[in-house]
Amino acid sequence: MDARFAVTASAFGAAWALGVSRRVRRRLRHVAKVVGGRRELRAWNGSLDRDGAGRDGRQTFTATPVEDQPVGDPVRSPVPSDADLWPGELPFTAWRQHEAGILDLRVFDQDQWWVDRNQTPHMLTDMSALYVERVIDMLESLAEYYYLMTVRRDLLQRIGDEMLGRLSTDNVAESAGATPLRDLTPQAWLEGSPLMRALRRRLSGPGG
Repeated sequence: MDARFAVTASAFGAAWALGVSRRVRRRLRHVAKVVGGRRELRAWNGSLDRDGAGRDGRQTFTATPVEDQPVGDPVRSPVPSDADLWPGELPFTAWRQHEAGILDLRVFDQDQWWVDRNQTPHMLTDMSALYVERVIDMLESLAEYYYLMTVRRDLLQRIGDEMLGRLSTDNVAESAGATPLRDLTPQAWLEGSPLMRALRRRLSGPGG
């Protein structure tokens, strides 16, 4: 798989907004180069385009996509960590803040939206059963890849929080007894994510 990682300026907005030293900024840049994107990654997002058509071009998604949402004027984000964003960072629901082909890893941390490779958001409750099945198949086939990228994101988040003097929510959760991400298998991580649990419920519920 040919995949490149992307680090947006917003991921490091805190360094400038808080006026931290040049040394810290350089360290943040170095961490980004070594670890990869904190929030997002560039990856093959399956064979599904924003209309849900597969490789054979057949229409498989009948719900109406959400209208374009201007960046900076997002709908309420269901991602818990978005309640404590770094300065300059946009919430998950600031649609189209990333270019086509970018997958915001926060999609796994919520249970309301799927965002296709063209950055079009879809409410899970509006997605057809066939489209949900195809998304699940794609996520399962790439579980190890997404898991490794999430581990990278977690590492960069912890390092950045420490440099900026912020409390790491992951450290707090683990201190309270949560299983460390590194101790999970890719399959266990994926199946335990809010997104996958919601997709499974969508198939088992009415209309599934």
